[in-house]
Amino acid sequence: KKRWRACDGVGLLWRRDKIQPLGKPSVWHLSKSSCHIALAQKLLVGESEKILAVVTHLKAGMNEACEQARLEQAQELIARIRREEMPTVVLADMNCTGESLISDVGQELEPKVLPMILKNGFRSAYASVAGRDPSFTLWGGWCSHDIAGSFDWALCWGRKLRPRRVLSMPEVKEILSFPDRLPNSRYPSDHISLVVDVDIVLDKAKENCQQVTRTRG
Repeated sequence: KKRWRACDGVGLLWRRDKIQPLGKPSVWHLSKSSCHIALAQKLLVGESEKILAVVTHLKAGMNEACEQARLEQAQELIARIRREEMPTVVLADMNCTGESLISDVGQELEPKVLPMILKNGFRSAYASVAGRDPSFTLWGGWCSHDIAGSFDWALCWGRKLRPRRVLSMPEVKEILSFPDRLPNSRYPSDHISLVVDVDIVLDKAKENCQQVTRTRG
């Protein structure tokens, strides 16, 4: 089992046969006092649809101070996204959940980040499709304890983006079958990959134009 935290980073990949980058990626610093960033890239999907893809990793830690730091980072992230005025997909290790947790000192830690994000118009892709978020996306096996919860999020902002399908998490009994939990000999991370299909809704004018083109063809 793990004895210390790993070094983390962020990255964004796309299929070049279907998606093209619009300009260079932007690195957004989410805090003046920490190294936490977001990587943002404008993308052209197909021939005409433009979206913004953002990946980020917020501060870790199971206490009130860390949750407050994550809240400030998330507020800066939202402000940056709003300035871009584009349909946006956010892929994030938030290091927090939408439910109360037990802090490092055994006290109840109320969620601040996810409620604030959802109030600002962002939608969880998993909840949009399945009706609720997964009970866990991380199950870390530490020497002294386990940490499990939904710490990873796929979020959509803008009416043009509609989550359509999601890949479910493994069953609890599968995780518990490994003494190490995650990572283990079959899976290299304590985080489970989120897989989401998102539809881009065409503007009515473009949709009508495409329908006419198909009819004429």
